[in-house]
Amino acid sequence: MICLLGTITALAQAQSQYATVKQYEKATGKKIAKFSEAPVLRTKVAAGKLPPVEKRLPEEPAVVVPVEEIGQYEGT
Repeated sequence: MICLLGTITALAQAQSQYATVKQYEKATGKKIAKFSEAPVLRTKVAAGKLPPVEKRLPEEPAVVVPVEEIGQYEGT
């Protein structure tokens, strides 16, 4: 029971920690090929009022693994 509890605690902590894209890719073996644009901002990007998401992000953006699931844009 203690071993299982320790594993659950470690997983919960790992899921809430921030990492760089490089650290995330190294730890998970998964690649982040692109970043998604928020739908509400697409019209502003298309109109030239806002740069594309790739231009707005820092050189090495932080990455967080969601605890339950990735959220949805807008809504309640």
